[in-house]
Amino acid sequence: MKKLFENWNKYLQEQSPTRIGVAYPQYKHSHAERPAPTPTVEELIRMWMGNETEAYTAREPVLMDINDLIQYVSSAEGEFDADAIKKEIVATGFPDAVHISIGRNGMAKITNGENYLIVAQEMGLETAPTAISYQIQV
Repeated sequence: MKKLFENWNKYLQEQSPTRIGVAYPQYKHSHAERPAPTPTVEELIRMWMGNETEAYTAREPVLMDINDLIQYVSSAEGEFDADAIKKEIVATGFPDAVHISIGRNGMAKITNGENYLIVAQEMGLETAPTAISYQIQV
């Protein structure tokens, strides 16, 4: 399993035209089917509502602006250990991409990684790896 992960990570790094750095080298700046830089969430909503984009879930996370994403965080449920999350981000980067769902009803919502997004903003980070999925309703 370890060898499989190492090979996959190597493949992602070789295929990426841009290297992000130590924190998350496997993420690209934008999905190949979207213009770079990645549009804002409002632009993604507008394109989805206007049928200007096809319904797909990005196979590879993209880097999106944290200040743009943070407004789509619903209130975090329960308590979380911000210090532990900070240490993890510093040591290894985001363990998984933040997930955002874009609805054709004009709504958007962060569906995974809220705590990491909040802590990353507190740390002063500018971007977060983000997986985008398009839904009929959010």
